[in-house]
Amino acid sequence: MTSRKRAKSPSKVARTLYAKRANDLAREWKIENLAWLVEFAFAPVIEKADCEETHRRARNFLSRSAPTPYLGSVGKADLDELHWLQTVTRNCVEKTANREPWNLSLRDLITYDPSFLFTARPPLRPYCQPGNIRALWLLTLWELLGGREARRITRCAELGCTTILVKRKNRKFCRSHGSAKERARRHRRSLKTSLPLAERRKRRHRAHQSHVKRTKGKAVAARVRKRPIRGWELARDAIETIDASKE
Repeated sequence: MTSRKRAKSPSKVARTLYAKRANDLAREWKIENLAWLVEFAFAPVIEKADCEETHRRARNFLSRSAPTPYLGSVGKADLDELHWLQTVTRNCVEKTANREPWNLSLRDLITYDPSFLFTARPPLRPYCQPGNIRALWLLTLWELLGGREARRITRCAELGCTTILVKRKNRKFCRSHGSAKERARRHRRSLKTSLPLAERRKRRHRAHQSHVKRTKGKAVAARVRKRPIRGWELARDAIETIDASKE
C-alpha cells in the first residue's frame, strides 16, 4: 500500500508565499538603493543651489538603507561634506565594479565622527547616534556594497565604455548602448566577421524583396534585381572586416 503525500495546509501555503514575497521585496529594495547610490556617485558636481535638496535625499537614503536605525540629527546641509560623500561613494562603487576589495575599520568611523556610538535599549533594536553623516555613510556603504546584491554593479560590456550600471536579469549594456540601434550595429558588426560579403548581400536582397512584397505587391517584388558588386565595395568590406575582427 503506497502512502500519498499529504497536501499542504492553506495556512502553510500562505506563510510560504508571504515569505517569498517579503524576500522579493527586500531584494528589489536593495537594488533600488544600489541604483540610487550609483546615480549619486556619478552625478555632476553638487552646486550650492542644490545643497539642501541633495542633503535631504541623502538623509532619506540613510533612513531606508542604514544597517541600524539612527536617531538624532545628522547636521545641517554642508556643501564640502556632500562633496566628500560623493567622492567616497564614487571610489567605493568603482572598486566594487572592478571586483577590488576595500576595507572599513572602526578607526575610520572614530576619525570621521568621534561622537558616533551605538545604543542598546531593550526591547528596542540597537540604534546609532551620529554627530555627522560621514561615519554612518561609510557604514551604509559597507553594508550595501559588501552584500550579495552588490554583484549587480558592473561596467557596460561595450568596448571603450566606462559607464557603471546596476544590472537587472541579463542586462549588460548601459542606456546609450542598449538601444535597438546599438543592438543592430553590434549584430551587423558580428555578421561581418562570420559571413562573406556575397552572403550578406543575399540576406539584404531577400529582406528588401519581402519589404517590397508587403508594401507594393508580389508583381513589383518579382522585378527587383540585385546590383552587381563593385570594386570599391570589396575594398571597403575587407577593411571593415579586419577592423571588426580586431574589436
